[in-house]
Amino acid sequence: MKSLFAIISAWLLAATALQAGVVFEQPHNGTAVLRPSSRMMPNNTDYDIYAWDSFSVATAQAVTEIRWRGGYDPLFAPYAGKLVNFRVSIYESVPGLSQPYLGPQYPGNPATLVAYDTGGKAGETSAGVFNGVELFDYHFVLPTVFQAQAGKLYWIQIEADHDHIPSWGFAAATGNGSYFRRIPNQVDFYFQMAPGDLAFSVVAGDGPIRTIDAVAAPAAGGSVTNTGLYPEGSAAPLTATPNPGYAFVNWTENGTVVSTSPNYTFTVTSDRSLVTNFAAGSRIITASSPPTGGTTNGDGQFLNGATRTVEAVASPNYTFVNWTENGVPVSASAFYTFTVNSDRNLVANFTPTATNIGIVFALPPNTASSTLNPSSFLTPDGIDGQGYSYEKFSTNTTEDIIDVCWRGGYTGNNAGSNPVVEFIIKFYAATDNGFYVDFATPVLKKMTIPGNGGQTPAGVVGGIQMYNYHVTLPSSFHAVAGTTYWIQIEASQAGYPLTWGFATGMGGDNIHFRETTGSPFTNRAGDLPITLSAAAPTTYAVSTTPSAGGSVSGAGNYVPEAVVIITASPSAGYSFINWTEAGAIVSSSASWSFNAAADRDLVANFAPTYTLQLLSSSFTMGTVSGAGSFVGGSTATAMATAKPGYVFLHWTEGGVHVSSLPSYPFPLVAGRTLTAQFAIGFNITTSTSFAPGGVVTGAGGYATSTPATLTATPAAGYQFTGWSEGGTVVSASSSYTFNAAADRTLTASFVPIVAISQSVPGTLGFAWPASAGGWVLQECPDLNPVNWVDSTLPVTSSGGQNQVSLSNPPGSRFYRLSHP
Repeated sequence: MKSLFAIISAWLLAATALQAGVVFEQPHNGTAVLRPSSRMMPNNTDYDIYAWDSFSVATAQAVTEIRWRGGYDPLFAPYAGKLVNFRVSIYESVPGLSQPYLGPQYPGNPATLVAYDTGGKAGETSAGVFNGVELFDYHFVLPTVFQAQAGKLYWIQIEADHDHIPSWGFAAATGNGSYFRRIPNQVDFYFQMAPGDLAFSVVAGDGPIRTIDAVAAPAAGGSVTNTGLYPEGSAAPLTATPNPGYAFVNWTENGTVVSTSPNYTFTVTSDRSLVTNFAAGSRIITASSPPTGGTTNGDGQFLNGATRTVEAVASPNYTFVNWTENGVPVSASAFYTFTVNSDRNLVANFTPTATNIGIVFALPPNTASSTLNPSSFLTPDGIDGQGYSYEKFSTNTTEDIIDVCWRGGYTGNNAGSNPVVEFIIKFYAATDNGFYVDFATPVLKKMTIPGNGGQTPAGVVGGIQMYNYHVTLPSSFHAVAGTTYWIQIEASQAGYPLTWGFATGMGGDNIHFRETTGSPFTNRAGDLPITLSAAAPTTYAVSTTPSAGGSVSGAGNYVPEAVVIITASPSAGYSFINWTEAGAIVSSSASWSFNAAADRDLVANFAPTYTLQLLSSSFTMGTVSGAGSFVGGSTATAMATAKPGYVFLHWTEGGVHVSSLPSYPFPLVAGRTLTAQFAIGFNITTSTSFAPGGVVTGAGGYATSTPATLTATPAAGYQFTGWSEGGTVVSASSSYTFNAAADRTLTASFVPIVAISQSVPGTLGFAWPASAGGWVLQECPDLNPVNWVDSTLPVTSSGGQNQVSLSNPPGSRFYRLSHP
């Protein structure tokens, strides 16, 4: 029964693939074979495997959906994680169509044409059981269509994300017999072409189809790509490419110009017939010499008679020299402007800026050995057979390495047929006392050197043509004295098999590290012939400037990483504030140390210091605190504390009253002498019955029998009702004066005022301050105390007032505000 179900399910998948809209498919071959393509989220594991397979379409298509079949490896069932997402990506192919182009920043930033997350299991539906393994069908409608060009080879990757150990794989299919995959390995990734195919299909839109056509005028002027059939609403990305001797002019439709860009993309709404116009033009090609010296801009094909500017941008450690054509100088300006009238090949020349280059590490070549130590990979992403070699080094002094030389060659002497197209130089930290490369730490520095590294013949050894290589690095590597590092130099070759390797060196510890696909990664016998040079030792100038009020020390010239100690010393009457650099605070320590890493211009900031002196009218009656020296403008707080039986009266300065606060804060902008006045007396304490209702003044210490005056000031919308003490009213006057004869605590009572209004006949309005929280409107029919109840009238708030409206009140009714 299971076999019959599997056969029917396979037939249904094939039938689905034959429906209108399927433009490419590799059907499941009916087996239980799985081709893994999954990873553990979010940090990956050694079980992760990724798979890609290729597809193409005969005519330009707007791809709207991807379908595929796969399942879970039963061997991982006991500990496999849950599938939480599929990542669907499409890549271009490398030149030669041998593998997907993953890009130089893979895997962190892969060179995907499009990439989508399904956000779930992509409609996972059982497709039946095949030889004991249940398989599933999946489909995903692309959120934006993918425009597939006619006849172009693409690579699709569908990667299943698991929340634990990954176990998902594609079902095996019938196709061209091979697919591309990345499997776990050490250090760099292990890529290979593997036998087999992946079960998937590509679906184009099945809505209204429009024809987009374009012709070149004149026909010999150039070509147009990406014309064809497009679904309505999709984007048509047309590209015009001029032939030699021509340049692009514009796109026209029925004689009307619709675009002046050679790359013309528009939303398809109807059939269109366009003309791509070309006219006599010339090709401008620019290049850099040496390739590491800088970059150029301004290449292309342009109309004859047009004005064109090319630009040269120097890399760090290089300076621009001039533009040459066929070796003849044509401009000394980095921006070279000319009139286009013929094809031109312009070279921007650069020269290293480093002077006084000196060798800081060297392992010379062993001229008696023809052994090559592999260190190359297939551009751009590597494949079976790649190998990397590393050499360790250290310097006696801290150096900025700027120049690298080495020797190598090609097994089979195929420098002409499979040349190096670029070198990648990496610097790594060391581990195990320098014995191994520290791959756990990120690469310290990585530089891509275009071209062949100045490849120069260096003689034939044992039938192998050796070459010398020499590059000035686009940016220097900072090597700290006595620290062991490893340098790796990889040759990127455009073809297969890989043949470039280091010559054998001598004079070191006779050990280098080797990483080769399919072999153990470990130290190998033999040195690598590498020479490292550095510019003359750099020194950094540290300057220090004092603002008014002090002096500084510690300025001077320092070698890289040297410890710099600078000290700020304030003059009499000043205090140190901070160190600043370009106005930004960098330290608040008067004595500050740092490692020299750049020129620095530091300013020590000082401010005047003022003294606060505090006195007591009688230290028998009370004490003071808070005196001292303060930076001008900072806050000082004078504090007075009365002893038992005495009271603090106020602070005076020169006999003038300045504050009644026993804790008196103020900004100190000059020297001050304050006296705390104490006396035999009493403390008068005040409070309010309701804080929003008003404020009171006059509390504090008073000498015995001296008049004390308390003042209550109601807030807007409130009225004062009296002073009370221990619940007994002692005065109805808002200004209450008495002779201090004992400690007293008095409360000022405030109540909200209810305003009554009549806006229209028959309607009464009540209003009172909205700040009177806790006050409740009550009503009563007869003023009997037991009949007061909370009013049910709705209360609204507007303009800081609580408001109640009473329309046509029946009979008599009494209202009041009550505070529980």
